[in-house]
Amino acid sequence: MPTYRASLRYILCAVPAFTTLMLLSGCQALFHASDAPFKNQPVTVAVSVPDTPPPAVAPVQLPDLPAAIPVKPKGTLQKNLLPTSDRAVTDPAVGAVTNGVSKAPSARTVLTPRQPLTIADTVITNKILTQDLVLKGTVLVEGVLVVPRQMTLRIEPGTVIRFMPAATGRPSGSVHIAGRLLAQGTAAKPILLTAAYSDPQAGDWEGIRIASSKKKNILSFCHIDGAVTGISAKESKLTIKGGSVSQCRDGMTLIDSTVVVSNGLMLKRCDRGIVMQRGTVVIYDATLRENRLGLTAEQSAVTVQRSRISHNSQEGIVLSTSRYMLEEVHLSQNRAGIAVTGGSGILREARITANRETAISLKDTTAEIEQVLIVQERGTALVLDTVQGRFHRSIVQHTGGAAVVARHSEQFDASGSFWGSDDPTLVHRILAGEPPGPLEFRYQPYAVTPPFRIEP
Repeated sequence: MPTYRASLRYILCAVPAFTTLMLLSGCQALFHASDAPFKNQPVTVAVSVPDTPPPAVAPVQLPDLPAAIPVKPKGTLQKNLLPTSDRAVTDPAVGAVTNGVSKAPSARTVLTPRQPLTIADTVITNKILTQDLVLKGTVLVEGVLVVPRQMTLRIEPGTVIRFMPAATGRPSGSVHIAGRLLAQGTAAKPILLTAAYSDPQAGDWEGIRIASSKKKNILSFCHIDGAVTGISAKESKLTIKGGSVSQCRDGMTLIDSTVVVSNGLMLKRCDRGIVMQRGTVVIYDATLRENRLGLTAEQSAVTVQRSRISHNSQEGIVLSTSRYMLEEVHLSQNRAGIAVTGGSGILREARITANRETAISLKDTTAEIEQVLIVQERGTALVLDTVQGRFHRSIVQHTGGAAVVARHSEQFDASGSFWGSDDPTLVHRILAGEPPGPLEFRYQPYAVTPPFRIEP
């Protein structure tokens, strides 16, 4: 075998670092005291290599791989397709701002975070009036605007008042009236009271609160939206003409107050449209729609005339221990049209159609119902529980369930009404249902023809 010599320095440079460390640790054993004469002397190391190297290991045979899938070149990233928390806002009142300088308002659609608008002609911050105040143009309210007794707040037609949301050390915007409020817009120049956002949502600001004000408070053609409670009145007098209350948790809350509503007021998309306790309300020519509950009243005097209450997810009207006069009311496509418990009242010339469960539900009450049309109901027309009074000269037809479900209502007189047929057997089946149940009310003699003309 051929012999190769190499100096220790050559080996240390040729082998890996790990081997170098091992050799160094082994070489320390060469220089003990007995080997001192060899220090600083050249050292040779002999390494033997066989003449013929061992055969190489046979290579591993790999299976055939499929052809590589071609990779499509990456295109430019379209950032507009990525998710974003921004909102598309179109608001002519919002102008662009560049380097702190406001530009002219633009009606174009822009992507912007939901941030309050801060541009206004007048800014009011947590103010208590010491004299009468007139608001006009655009107004921004930060915190609470208080109108004490003997003071009057006037809002001119066409005014836009925006209320800031709550912030550190500041409640959300609201108006508190102990004196007088005169917000008198017109159909051509309504007044807008809303949140300081271009897209108001329920609860963005507190609303208008009127407390212990016996003066003549007026809201004419005012549009209120995005509040916790659009209008709150306690121990006060208030007249509302036209306008709308929308996207509020409660549209109107009336406690121990006297309120008159007229001229086409619209209450929509609230949790509860109107909530009353121990008050008096007269509603003429109003619309309550797309709320959870339309009108609820407890221990109150309620008059509703020529109004439309529809598309509410639960009851259109709920009355508890109240006196009521409901006349020329159209209730349609609610879960239930009217639910009355206790009290007494009159329902006259009403049209009740296409409600999902019941048209009229009465319990522990005395009711006078006359010339009412109940048609195309999906459920029961009348639910009576311990009821007195009468259902006279009315029409019930095309109901999805039994026309009447009654218990303990033997004194309730439903004679003189038309039940969709002149056949006695069929009328009994319509009233009693299938299988027939007890008829705990009076219905004979019944009308064999409709007692009044059904308008389309």
